[in-house]
Amino acid sequence: MLVLQMLQSATKAAFDKDRVKSNAVRALGNLLHFLSVSQLTRPGFQRPLEEAVSALVTTVQSEATMKVRWNACYALGNAFRNPALPLDSASWSGDAFSALCCVVTSCQNFKVRIKSAAALSVPACRHCYGDAERFGDVWRSLAAALEHSEETQDFLEYRYCSSLRHTLTHTLTHLLRLSQSQDMPALGMSLIMEECRGFKEHLVKYLRGEGGTDGGRGGGTEGGRGETEGERERKGEERVRTLGETLERLRSLCVDGEEEGDEGRDRGEEERSALVVVAFLEDVLRSCEELKVSHSD
Repeated sequence: MLVLQMLQSATKAAFDKDRVKSNAVRALGNLLHFLSVSQLTRPGFQRPLEEAVSALVTTVQSEATMKVRWNACYALGNAFRNPALPLDSASWSGDAFSALCCVVTSCQNFKVRIKSAAALSVPACRHCYGDAERFGDVWRSLAAALEHSEETQDFLEYRYCSSLRHTLTHTLTHLLRLSQSQDMPALGMSLIMEECRGFKEHLVKYLRGEGGTDGGRGGGTEGGRGETEGERERKGEERVRTLGETLERLRSLCVDGEEEGDEGRDRGEEERSALVVVAFLEDVLRSCEELKVSHSD
């Protein structure tokens, strides 16, 4: 089949010279994006699929040029857009998320970090992120990356700080929106730790439409350039409304359960942690409202 041959050829090209790799990994991302359920369930596709994702993961974590690694992060995000891919159960899924989490916290190039953070915001459903442990790992990686988003040895990278913080905050709010009761212990613990010390400040700015833009082709733009004041305000209002809906949903988790034994203890921990998350979101929305009032005076 032609599609299978294209997938295998692109995978092979992903291990060629850097000039070839950039196009090869983008081709892999496009192919993985458009594979159908009928194709993915064929026995002959399983191994090529695993090898294709493995090639992207290897490239993301490699010592290739930053352009190549940026394209590999983009390709993984593109693949994540395919609802037919079994992100929740595939053997390669954990490696893909781990690679992006590693890059978002450690890569010296901020444009690569931006693109990896953007890729982590792509899965549209909670189950795509796997179990609570993996979901927590993704959350903690993003939170740590946000806390250290101004740390760099290359002065030129500072121009991308705002866009990096914006994309990280966007992805964290996306995880909050998808989070379920089993995720509350990891989120609650994180919010009271040092790794989330600056999250509130950045989240308030994000909700008000301040800062950079989501990671795009060039890695995002500084200060939301190209948007009018009215557009930024409308975007901020929509974000506040969405977070408010998330808050209401999470409040429903803070109901005392009556289970006994281990199940009851687990439920109790989830409820206590949900209270921490709810209190944090209430504080954030309160700060947004106070700023709105003060600016209108």
